Amino acid sequence: MWGTYTVSAPTSLVIMRKTFPALYILPLVVGVLFLQGCANHTVAFWSENEAWVTGPEGISNYSNGLQVTLSPTTPHEPCANDCAGQTFRRFVDFINILEAKNESPDNEIWLRYGLAHQYFTPDDTSISTLQPDDRPYAGWLSTSVDIVNESLSSNTNGNDRHYRNSVGLRFGIVGPAAFGEELQKAWHRVCDCSEPQGWDLQLGNEFGFIYTLSHDRQLIRKDFSTTWSIDVIGLAQAAIGNIYSGAELGGIVRLGYNLNTRWSAKTMADIGYDANGIDANPGFFLMAGVTGRYVARDIFVDGNTWRGSHSVERTPFVSDQMLGLGMHWKHLEIRVMMTRRTDQYSSQAGTTRFGSVVLVWKP
Repeated sequence: MWGTYTVSAPTSLVIMRKTFPALYILPLVVGVLFLQGCANHTVAFWSENEAWVTGPEGISNYSNGLQVTLSPTTPHEPCANDCAGQTFRRFVDFINILEAKNESPDNEIWLRYGLAHQYFTPDDTSISTLQPDDRPYAGWLSTSVDIVNESLSSNTNGNDRHYRNSVGLRFGIVGPAAFGEELQKAWHRVCDCSEPQGWDLQLGNEFGFIYTLSHDRQLIRKDFSTTWSIDVIGLAQAAIGNIYSGAELGGIVRLGYNLNTRWSAKTMADIGYDANGIDANPGFFLMAGVTGRYVARDIFVDGNTWRGSHSVERTPFVSDQMLGLGMHWKHLEIRVMMTRRTDQYSSQAGTTRFGSVVLVWKP
């Protein structure tokens, strides 16, 4: 289901072409992680790529995603009556419509800022003419602000369970101004790979946004000992925007050693923490999850909103199945995730499968 492959000499160049973006930027990002650790921010680098799971011969329909995020290591303090000179805090308070109204000391507000780039291509990039049955070429350059309102609930048996009401705003541009063509061709020149031919048919420039509301709740937490635990987390999300609109329900199960009560985002597109809870004690976890969503709008399938462009027939109901593992020790956390996504459009040639690799540094 997840795809297996063996590497032979003729395919080694293809592996390099698909994985090179992440490998090329990795040393720079690792340096940034250590430097930013001195600035009281958790720093995370995300790489999503089809080759992490499908291999060089796989059909994925999602080419590459990169994201860097910063998260303050102290909670956000909402403005009181006097917000003079605090424009950003006022902006956060304005869009945070899910802030807890009670004054419990267990309520905390956490922020995350992100810069991301993704590009999508048809499976066969050697064709220069329109491929009517495959998705359009598209780049998506975006920035984001996530606001996580974390609270604690207690039940009669004394088990405390965490829940989060979160707000996310992602905005940016799709089209030539997102530099998807330039980025992919630059990687291919460096690795001496074949140049993609269809970018002249990419989506046109369009500013866009996604406004997301989500509710995550720790449904079950079972501690087998002082170090081993398992939990079940329920997920619900709704989003609106000209880039993406839809609603999602799902859940994840985690089993771990020194398993923190916090849980991280599943993919680059999700709202949430980048760290599960890094501390001085080493720990690791395994996770599995499934989500189902209704997709009302997806610009990377439906095409441009306000102008004519290539598009394919969207599949309204999409499911993700995920497997992953992570480990943390002192300041560093590493996570690896595999995601299998059902067809996003009716003429899709194969199931989408991609991997996520996340490096997190917390001062």
